Amino acid sequence: MTVCKIILLILACCVCGSSAARIDSSDLIFDDSKIHRFDLKFYCADWADSLVYKKSLPDEGYIPAQLTYRTDPAANSIVLDSVGVRYKGNSSYAFAGSSAKKPFKFSFDEYRDGQRFFGIKKLNFGNNAKDPTMMREKISYDILGNFMQVPRAAFAAIYVEGKLIGLYTQVEQVDKTFLERRFGDKDGNLYKSNDEGSTLLYEDSDQLSYTDDYELKTNETENDWSRFVLMLDKLNNADSAAFTAESGGLITLDNICRYLAFNMVFSNFDSYTGSGRNYYLYDNPADGRFTLIPWDLNLSFGAYGNNWSVINANVVSVDNLSARPLNRRIIENDSLQQVYLRYIRVFLNGPFCTDTIASMAATWKSLIDSFVQADTNKLHSYEDFLANIDNSVYVIESSSRTSVPGLTSFCTKRSAALRTQLDQYLPVANPRPSQRRSVCSFLGCRTISSGRVVIAYETAQSCGNVCMELYDAAGNRLRTFNLGAKTAGSHECSFDCRTLAPGCSIVRMTAGKTTFIGRITTTGH
Repeated sequence: MTVCKIILLILACCVCGSSAARIDSSDLIFDDSKIHRFDLKFYCADWADSLVYKKSLPDEGYIPAQLTYRTDPAANSIVLDSVGVRYKGNSSYAFAGSSAKKPFKFSFDEYRDGQRFFGIKKLNFGNNAKDPTMMREKISYDILGNFMQVPRAAFAAIYVEGKLIGLYTQVEQVDKTFLERRFGDKDGNLYKSNDEGSTLLYEDSDQLSYTDDYELKTNETENDWSRFVLMLDKLNNADSAAFTAESGGLITLDNICRYLAFNMVFSNFDSYTGSGRNYYLYDNPADGRFTLIPWDLNLSFGAYGNNWSVINANVVSVDNLSARPLNRRIIENDSLQQVYLRYIRVFLNGPFCTDTIASMAATWKSLIDSFVQADTNKLHSYEDFLANIDNSVYVIESSSRTSVPGLTSFCTKRSAALRTQLDQYLPVANPRPSQRRSVCSFLGCRTISSGRVVIAYETAQSCGNVCMELYDAAGNRLRTFNLGAKTAGSHECSFDCRTLAPGCSIVRMTAGKTTFIGRITTTGH
């Protein structure tokens, strides 16, 4: 019988519940092939002082301005009057100091009800504080967007009275418009972590115990936090044996595994994993589960240390698990830990490859280079912009000198450390060396209908018969699929996974004398 090598690419997990972004006019302002230009004309001469004053108030209010958006180099433009403008951010705002290049937020309906800009209400502009490359946030959203629902990002130049204030990263607002586009439903409660960090620890059944640590961004009039409190109760207090079944009905666990894996691979520690900041939780009515939405990725690639070892941080032995129940539950559950670790390997084998990051950085450098040079308010030197793509540079913050890793050098070092860890935590019974085939596999999410998953596989040459078997985590065979003879090339099979028990299922693909083992995770929905 012909020996056939099998490469299993897990392309679907039934828990994802993702939906493609709808084609709409807002795609135009997130076209990342160009630098978007915004010209502001304030109605008061002391606009800078007014913005600083408004930022100091509890509600961080806006001031009005006329906005002109340049749609092409020929100076065709769109003009909107009375657009709300304010400064935003915390550490990024403070880092700017006396520089005019402070982070902005635009609110298009602040003074005119119903006013929209290509269908959206708000836009955010990050000033890339502590990121000399000015690319970390853009690259991170682009990569993570292949694994979960994230805001769109592009580059923009902001001018005031014709004078360039600076080059910014333009980021989509997470609001009802975002929710409807991404989830097909905007009616659920959206919660945001606060600036001091939000642990997701359970306090008690009173929703008032949580209002200081989280902000309800939608349905404020109803102000019903009951499902949020229930979710925290299950997350923290469910019996370990029943955790996956009980919490899997309230939390998209696969979404959490992807997010935590990203944070660990990219050392994105100004997040729930580290600081406890910079995330949203959406109680999605479509499936009745909470989904995490990442936010503020500008300090990824190890730019936020804060006592974390950004190169050698261990993916399983994490010091703060007692204060991070979401991490702890994933890591302490054998099946979910395997899913989390395998997502880490997926990042390492594809998006986090040094060559991949180098290629992305080269693309964005080519686009923004001239604007970086022209940006007289930039928070880092042009020399550091060039150097930090590959090498570490130092930034000064509050008289402290901090090293910021180079994008590519960080990838090389972090990858080596993580692969050593995976050899310990993720043992794999591979075929004999003569039967191995090295591949760079991508783990995405693909559903063809509710509860159905697609598994794609590749045969290196024609095979008489391919067999797929599903096993539970205890090794009990659940189903067998005889897929028949296959020619060399890529193939797919699909099946209904709603009857599978929640957790990790093992997939065994066999052709001739060759076997390949893979895994999928399900929640039983």
